[in-house]
Amino acid sequence: MRIFLLLQIAVLMVIAGCSNTRSGSFKDMSSAYREVVEQYSTDNILLNIVRASNNMPLSFLDIPTVVGSGSMTVNAGVGTNVFSTNPSSFGGFFSAANTANDSSGTSGSLGMSVNNGFTFTQSSLDNSSFMLAFLKEMPIEYVDYQGTERLRPRTVEYSLLIDKIELVSPDGDKVLRFINDPMAPHYQKFQEALLLLIEVGLRAESRTLSTPITPPMSQVEYLAYSRGMNNSLVDNIVKGSIEVVKKNRGGNVSYQLYKNTSYSVMCVNKYAAKKLYNNFFHESSFCETSAANDLSEMEYSSASNMYKERGKDLKDMKINIKLRSVGNVFDYLGSVMLVQQKTPSRDVLIYPSSNLLQSYYDSYKEPAPLLKIYKNNSSIDPIASVVYRGNTYSISDDDDSYSKIVIEYLSILLTMAKVPGSIPASPAVLVR
Repeated sequence: MRIFLLLQIAVLMVIAGCSNTRSGSFKDMSSAYREVVEQYSTDNILLNIVRASNNMPLSFLDIPTVVGSGSMTVNAGVGTNVFSTNPSSFGGFFSAANTANDSSGTSGSLGMSVNNGFTFTQSSLDNSSFMLAFLKEMPIEYVDYQGTERLRPRTVEYSLLIDKIELVSPDGDKVLRFINDPMAPHYQKFQEALLLLIEVGLRAESRTLSTPITPPMSQVEYLAYSRGMNNSLVDNIVKGSIEVVKKNRGGNVSYQLYKNTSYSVMCVNKYAAKKLYNNFFHESSFCETSAANDLSEMEYSSASNMYKERGKDLKDMKINIKLRSVGNVFDYLGSVMLVQQKTPSRDVLIYPSSNLLQSYYDSYKEPAPLLKIYKNNSSIDPIASVVYRGNTYSISDDDDSYSKIVIEYLSILLTMAKVPGSIPASPAVLVR
């Protein structure tokens, strides 16, 4: 009876152990993993900004797979002590001894051990698939990607994405060129030009270019042509990438196939541009979907000063904007870090836009640094901290800069650079 009771207890311990392992240990392990990966990603971004400031090669790692494992061992034993009158004979063995000090008995023992952990793979992104996407100029469509920070000013995004602004006269004789380099002596002029464009609603607009791929056909000719269409052409017509256009000119009906190609351009609001700067911008610089009641987003005299100083005698200027690659964004932030840590120190300031000025979010209603990296400062509460060449570099969790927003946006850009094939199938390092 006692043995049966011990076995019942062992089974209950196994069941309870499994339950505790599932609900407790593995849950804690998963939470710990999420925190480690988050910190791993943030530190990796900061480390490469520091590398860029030192003109050193950038290097990125990724964690493509994580495997959790667990094991549980249960031990149970039963022991019996028998005291008999004559242990050497069969009958005597089962006859109890007449002694007051010794008595037969049964004892049991139970034990259980639980082990759990996870194994993750660490892969290097130093390969051609990743680097080709990482070093390629970003498409204009990236300007429309808002990220997860809904109150991020446009000046933050544009400062990260835009490499160069050119305002070109129709004949090409006059070019106003502004380089987005914090170390350049005329960097302030770029900021003024950017503010001017933001003030008149600079944004990316998607457009469609229709190119004829067949000559005009009569109804009879088109019916004969349609019977010979292959499956690929029919699929493209269904998807809308190829369009059948019907035209009626003087009673003559014709059909023609056009290929539709989507592309994006940088443009400004027509009504805001004409109201603020008359004929300074060319018609081709205006967005096709300009809103008539679009208000000026910024009201800073620096933008108007740039127009008065360099553009008062110009008109019909076309906008030409060159975006960076993701790699160049790190180079730019490395330069931001350099000018900040030089003597005298200088921050690259971001000016708030009207959506911040009119909101409840008070943190950035005044000009604030784009990025602030602290060197060997142990008094801050960091969201990221790395050691590089004997120095500790940190980003604060609660200062007056846009640093956290910049890190969040960089994380998005890095993810978009991880095209298929950029993360190796076989890991570089296996960590247990």
